[in-house]
Amino acid sequence: MKYLKKFNEINNYEQATLDDVFNECSEFIDEIKDCGKLLYRGVFNVEYDIERFRNSVGYRKPVTTDYTVHTKLNYYFNKIFGWNVRNGAFAYLDSNELTSRFTADYGDATYIMFPVDGYKYCWSPKVTDLFCDYQDEMSGDAFYSKELNGLDEKNIDYWINTELNIYEIYKETDICEAKLNNEISINGDYYLIDLKIRDEIIKKMKEL
Repeated sequence: MKYLKKFNEINNYEQATLDDVFNECSEFIDEIKDCGKLLYRGVFNVEYDIERFRNSVGYRKPVTTDYTVHTKLNYYFNKIFGWNVRNGAFAYLDSNELTSRFTADYGDATYIMFPVDGYKYCWSPKVTDLFCDYQDEMSGDAFYSKELNGLDEKNIDYWINTELNIYEIYKETDICEAKLNNEISINGDYYLIDLKIRDEIIKKMKEL
């Protein structure tokens, strides 16, 4: 059975099969096939059963996080992991479709996500959604200074390195240990696949 995949370029479409996904995402499949979980992402405006997205972590304008806090976090994440973790594509790992109720908060539908070979990821067992966990800090409200009439960046640095302590709590390995309530940032291109193909995916993974 054939599905469509769409590159994130105008008028660049091509036919694809699920085999194409398995061929391009073999590294991720090898990493998760024994843990009985799939990666899910809540999204808006996915047009086809299978779409391929280009994902650049070079720049992303945050929706809710204060831009100064966002930039500071990326600076320190980059020092540790070599990429802008807060610019990644966020998803959640789970063993069943209950995730769809969770990721629906981040879009109008939930899709299964398969990162393309060469991907990286970063997550923390102590973080669910960084903005929700630390809303006052992420919004910048906790760092507002009347004297500066703006944010005190030294306090942001202190929070990231001491109170949040990303050096200690974040990791780029052991994705199968992630729970439903642990956001995972993905660096790299990825496929999104409609939930109706889930059983076919699981069957195909068992055949590997």
